[in-house]
Amino acid sequence: MKTLSPLKSILSFLFTVTFLTNSFAQTDSTAVSGCTYSNMFNYNSLANVDDGSCYPIILGCNDSQAFNYIPLTGDTYVDVNTNDGSCLPVIFGCMNDDYFDYDSTEFWFTFVFVLDKLKVGF
Repeated sequence: MKTLSPLKSILSFLFTVTFLTNSFAQTDSTAVSGCTYSNMFNYNSLANVDDGSCYPIILGCNDSQAFNYIPLTGDTYVDVNTNDGSCLPVIFGCMNDDYFDYDSTEFWFTFVFVLDKLKVGF
């Protein structure tokens, strides 16, 4: 039995060294600050420390040439940052019946197009 004692000592030593090495390896990580919430617009998948910089996904029309575009304010909590397909084209035409180039279909075309695009039913 005395011959196993040195073997037990070596195995115990190796187990202790392995355990300590793994413990230090797990705590030695680099902190990466950023938005850690995956449902936010500026989510950073590499971040492991939330720095409070998250802001929401805001759906809307972000095409500056569209009829229903809302100009940016510079506020990330208000400005549209994700296009949702709701942009409406600008349709030019005369809608004043006092003028020779009046086109009564302009209003109805625009009205029907808007209703179809917004999916409003009667």
